[in-house]
Amino acid sequence: MRTMPHARSLVLIAAAAGFVMAAAPAGAAEAGPPPAVDRRTPVVRAVERTAPSVVNLSTKQVQVVRPFFGFDLPDVFRREFGDLFRPRRYVSGSLGSGAIISPRGYIVTNAHVVQRADQIIVTLADESQHEAELVSADPDADLAIIKIEPDHPLKAIPLGTSSDLMIGETVIAVGNPFGYQHTVTTGVVSALDRTLEPGQGV
Repeated sequence: MRTMPHARSLVLIAAAAGFVMAAAPAGAAEAGPPPAVDRRTPVVRAVERTAPSVVNLSTKQVQVVRPFFGFDLPDVFRREFGDLFRPRRYVSGSLGSGAIISPRGYIVTNAHVVQRADQIIVTLADESQHEAELVSADPDADLAIIKIEPDHPLKAIPLGTSSDLMIGETVIAVGNPFGYQHTVTTGVVSALDRTLEPGQGV
């Protein structure tokens, strides 16, 4: 019996389709979407755990400047130019960051931010504000402890130790530079046992 040309084409197509189906992995048609990738790196997890304990600091310092003249002026000058002889009151401020180290409201921060402040305002992660008092300061180490009176226990960061630091370890900084709350940056431990010699006024 003689096979028609179009019949041979159908056989070849059917055979090719069977080959493709056999080459496809079993259950491929039933496979779902690829599994989700966990994007929470160790840095992300560390930030999620510690960010609620990072606070924003704003301070105010009031300075009264009295005019000084090395000689006495006649009363007529004092009457006519009285404003020149009155004390001037200047208010300055600074911004900084801190970390809650005790649920009772103790916070560690930089000494240069709070040392001469007349008022210290602490903004927590929930945006509530509290007035703080200076407990202790070490200008040489640029560290200070301040305290607020919270109405509930705060989430504190446990203190670690620097004795086992290794060069190259990851460092994560969470702070409030220029008032931008909870800014995160990363780096590495670049060196150990460095002595810093700050200059005048630093």
